[in-house]
Amino acid sequence: MVEMSDYIKQSEELSNDLSFLIEKATKLADDLESNIQTTSKLKKSITTKKSAGTKSVKKKKTKKDLNN
Repeated sequence: MVEMSDYIKQSEELSNDLSFLIEKATKLADDLESNIQTTSKLKKSITTKKSAGTKSVKKKKTKKDLNN
């Protein structure tokens, strides 16, 4: 009888530990997914700014250019 109750107690403890680890892993996975989405948005934003920047590059006119 004692062995059975010890076995049940250990099983419950392991189950609680496993539940905790699953919750922690799920939170970390959610955080990682959020970071990936943020990185993707930033990358798209930077790419868009670079594209827009290269198309609208104009040479600044100097006083010499204006006099000619």
